[in-house]
Amino acid sequence: MVASGCVKTSGGSFDLIAIEPGKLGVLGVQCCRTDDQARRLDKIKSEKVWPRAKIWLGAGNRIVVHGWAKRGDRKRWTLSETEVGSL
Repeated sequence: MVASGCVKTSGGSFDLIAIEPGKLGVLGVQCCRTDDQARRLDKIKSEKVWPRAKIWLGAGNRIVVHGWAKRGDRKRWTLSETEVGSL
């Protein structure tokens, strides 16, 4: 896979998947509003989801949560990115 895009992954876990030049593995991305970012992280680390996430991470892949919000005087979209590491 050379591009990223909106896909329905087999587990329905990610909104986007991507590969990056110079980085190993596949990047799984969860997208949400910045207000919901902590909730998404908690869900990924929950008893129900974490076992599958550990398999994904253990295979050399990565998971990030992208939180989006309009900020500043011009109300521009800004990104807050949090990488999910192994616990």
